[in-house]
Amino acid sequence: MGVTANGYHPTFFKDDQGARVFFPKMSFGFPLTVRTTPGAELDKQQVSDLLKKIDGSLFVYESHGLEAEYNEVVRRESLIIVIVPTLMLLLCSAGIFGVLSYNINLRRYEIVIRMAVGATRSSVYQNSILHLVAPVVGGGGLF
Repeated sequence: MGVTANGYHPTFFKDDQGARVFFPKMSFGFPLTVRTTPGAELDKQQVSDLLKKIDGSLFVYESHGLEAEYNEVVRRESLIIVIVPTLMLLLCSAGIFGVLSYNINLRRYEIVIRMAVGATRSSVYQNSILHLVAPVVGGGGLF
């Protein structure tokens, strides 16, 4: 929440002479942070009673301690730290699969000719694996 002086809004300037109060956009109200002296306990009902003295329409919807807010922020950040790298790994895996599939597709005629000439399956597999692993190892070496 913030208060400004000498703001200008063409519609409301005459009514309030430029002073405006801004609240964060929330569907049910605005956050209120209460600072107490160290060791003091303040519950939801006490805050609600104090707000009623200021304005009868104000009430406390929900209340959280600082530790609960901190834990919620840490939980959200931890979730992001897990989700983003997982998505990146999936995307990289799909890219590597595409490159390997493309390489095999280019070499399919070579593989067929080798098999027709008399190469064994094991030698064709070894040759294919060697050609497939080389780009993966080379790409892994960059990181």
